[in-house]
Amino acid sequence: MHSQQALARGLKSRPSRVNPDEIDELLALGSKPTRQAQAVEAAEAPAPSPAPAAPAPAFEVPVKLSGFFDLYAQYERKVAELADELRHAERQLFGDDWRSVISTPKTDYLSAIAQGLIDSLVAQAETRYAPAAGSLKIERYDVLGATGQQRWQEEHARRDTDGQLPVDLDKIRAHLDKTYGGDGGATAAHQQQAKVLIDFFGFNRDTQMVATSRYVGCSVRVYSSKKDYGPDKGKFELYNSHERLRNLFKALACAFAWAEQHELSWALQRTELTHYNFTFKSRHRESFPGLEIILYSEKWDWQFNHDAANSLKLFLGQYGA
Repeated sequence: MHSQQALARGLKSRPSRVNPDEIDELLALGSKPTRQAQAVEAAEAPAPSPAPAAPAPAFEVPVKLSGFFDLYAQYERKVAELADELRHAERQLFGDDWRSVISTPKTDYLSAIAQGLIDSLVAQAETRYAPAAGSLKIERYDVLGATGQQRWQEEHARRDTDGQLPVDLDKIRAHLDKTYGGDGGATAAHQQQAKVLIDFFGFNRDTQMVATSRYVGCSVRVYSSKKDYGPDKGKFELYNSHERLRNLFKALACAFAWAEQHELSWALQRTELTHYNFTFKSRHRESFPGLEIILYSEKWDWQFNHDAANSLKLFLGQYGA
């Protein structure tokens, strides 16, 4: 520090043509440690402490999914040992005549665990293979039937022995990936959504579609009841139609996403028409990009513009039964 101050006094006291800015640069260079000093500091610095070793895993992850049942058997044994210790502590605390409150897993629980695993694998496939703006429904019983395991619970009840289950999770996953992977899931979902649309609008019952220069439309029965209490008294609310309409709007959003009418699809996904607290006055009009819905107490009028109507027709033509 003293040498730097002396250097500054010397530079500024002696006559020179050095620019003051250049003097500041020289001082900055003088303040930097030399390579030798840096090496000494690095040698004297304490070595970083080694990272703590990762704890050993409690269980070894099996190669196949069905190995999960072996993991559960290991878990059961370990918890049973711990439960024995806890029961011993109970007796010490409360006396030998104490009725223990500690329970341990049992092999009987395997059936419920197996059912949960099957449900989770199917739910995972429903999410993974569903198309954009659409939902995919996979029947559990169909999956078990396709893999020859629809009677696994009966077989397990007959055996009831060593904790082994007649369930092959790897077969189930392989079937789901093969059936719904690629375009399979999207195709199945589109077929399901097309059926929802056909059933709701009654296209399989010769529904009368009205075509004008502005729109293509039809009327559908949607029952409502008038509220006689609260701030919305006198308005109409849906009567047992929420689930039906939720499925419909999902199907419409899926169809228009497939037709790449994304603005309309997005608006249909965000509608409040299916909310439980939704109320309206008769002749209320809801507008979407390419669609208008006029709400009455016992029917809704649907008016698709010609682009939306053509897209819906193409979707139903490809995926409708």
